[in-house]
Amino acid sequence: MTSLTPRPARRWLMVAVLAAATLVACGAATPSPTVAPRPTFDQRSVHAYPGLEERLPAAIAGRAMLRTSYGPAEDAADDALGGALAGEGRDPRLLELATASPSDDLQDLLLVAYRYPGLAGADLLSMLVALAPAGGATPSEMGGKSVTVLEDPEGSAWAYARDDVLYVIAGDGPAAEAAIAALP
Repeated sequence: MTSLTPRPARRWLMVAVLAAATLVACGAATPSPTVAPRPTFDQRSVHAYPGLEERLPAAIAGRAMLRTSYGPAEDAADDALGGALAGEGRDPRLLELATASPSDDLQDLLLVAYRYPGLAGADLLSMLVALAPAGGATPSEMGGKSVTVLEDPEGSAWAYARDDVLYVIAGDGPAAEAAIAALP
């Protein structure tokens, strides 16, 4: 996945890699290359939502995953998904975020889990898809699950909704497929 620049037309895909910028600021390993917009999530606690972290796999294809979670900052509405929530009259500061990335040096994979109180993961997925440009979100199958492929000229990510969580996976094909298969 190549570097994504924060432009309005691509803000929808920025959701998929927002956590990369947050992890960079915390000094953790992230998929390369990473995005460098201003961090949107509060980094004071790297385990703000342990229950959401537990919904992410601890290991994928034998690789240990580093799991973290963050509480949103005051400017959460500036994030694409936060803006969509605000547009529906919801408080974007309630959006919960957890990430998982390999603890090794390969940096080829990033999983992001989003949860918002009272919304299903499918609701969050619908908001994300609505932000995509025409043809930028297509249904597909990967890792034995129904996913939505999020594409723009600079990269792809996969989104998967389950219960009250929206998962977004960024990485190379085989790593992403193993990650999706490892999700609940």
